[in-house]
Amino acid sequence: MPNLTQTEANYLKRIYVNSFEKNWRVTSVSLAEELGVKAPSVVDMLKKLERKGLIIRIRWSEVRLTDEGIKVVRKLLYNHRILELYFSKVLGMDADESCREASKIDALIGDEVIIRLCDLLGRPDRCPHGFPIYEVS
Repeated sequence: MPNLTQTEANYLKRIYVNSFEKNWRVTSVSLAEELGVKAPSVVDMLKKLERKGLIIRIRWSEVRLTDEGIKVVRKLLYNHRILELYFSKVLGMDADESCREASKIDALIGDEVIIRLCDLLGRPDRCPHGFPIYEVS
C-alpha cells in the first residue's frame, strides 16, 4: 500500500463507498458537501491522489478510482471495518463512535495487528454498519 496520510485515506474510502456501495456519482462538490470542507480543499486533495495514480478526474468534475486506487481502498476498508468491529464488539462502543475512531488509524495500523484482530473476531464478513468486509491479499 502506498504511503498515505490519514486524510488521503479518508477521501479514498469516501469515494469508494459512495461510488461502489451507494452507487452515487462522486464529484468534487459532493465530496466537499459531505466532508464539510471547501471545494478548493477537495480539489487540492484530489490532485494529490491523482498524482499518486489512485484516482482520475473526468469531465464535469466526476471522480473515479483507478484499478490501483480500488486495490488500495479495499485494504483500507478491510482495516477500517475490522477495527470498527473490534471497537464495537470488544470495547462496547456504538457503531458510529467505532467508525470515527477507526478512521483515525486505519491507514496507519500494521497488517499483523489487523490479522490478529480478524482472527480474534472469527473472520467476520460485515462491519457494525452492515457493509461487507472484503478479503484482501
